[in-house]
Amino acid sequence: MYVVVRSLGQVAKKLKNMEQTNFRHRQKMSKLKFEELPDAATEPEKIINKGQLSILYLKGYENLPASAIVSILLENLFKHRQEVEEEIPPFLTIIEEAHNFIPSRSEDKDNLPSVDTIRKVITEGRKFGTGVMIISQRPSRLDETIASQCNSQIVFRMVNQKDQRATTRDSETLSVDDSKQLPNLANGQGIISGQVVNFSLPVQIKFDAELINDDIGNENFISAVENWDDKESVKQRKKFAKDFSNITSIDRRRAN
Repeated sequence: MYVVVRSLGQVAKKLKNMEQTNFRHRQKMSKLKFEELPDAATEPEKIINKGQLSILYLKGYENLPASAIVSILLENLFKHRQEVEEEIPPFLTIIEEAHNFIPSRSEDKDNLPSVDTIRKVITEGRKFGTGVMIISQRPSRLDETIASQCNSQIVFRMVNQKDQRATTRDSETLSVDDSKQLPNLANGQGIISGQVVNFSLPVQIKFDAELINDDIGNENFISAVENWDDKESVKQRKKFAKDFSNITSIDRRRAN
């Protein structure tokens, strides 16, 4: 029993540390308003509602707990569409950095709970009014079953040949010649393929300056180092280490 209690205590401490890391990241984005995630089992309408976009911010959480959160949330929302259709409207789930939630079997991480959940939603969800969009810079690291279920793709500049082959494999209309053009695409240029178009179509995505958030990606590490001042606890540890080192050196001189 003692071992179990101690192990659970370590888990709770680790989760608390991840929660605090997430909080520190949220503090950096002062223009955005964050709210506590409602219970998807009892209040799904607070997450899925007509004309509403709900964003789940998981930065700071490790892969396994982040995967578990996504799995529990999506399982409950899908259940409300599958069993109680009147409670929430049809919805689209967008999985950003998807290789972290639906990794390929070759990654040896397919035991993540989100893999089975997303696989179920993307294969069965169409008849229940639920869709899935996956976004990743590393398509070769995605679960093959889930990637093959995406009937349309928007592909941007891609240099890695392994990722190019995976993209061609998962697309019905993207040809080998199209994939050869991927390394040469400029910013905003891409190729649309799949059921949404009759044939692969090159496009230029217009940049929207209104979507820029000055709180994101403005880290100046050099300035942070130049202006760095240790916290009091760190100063105390450094002082203790220096004093201890002086005592040790005095003892060595006396011994000699």
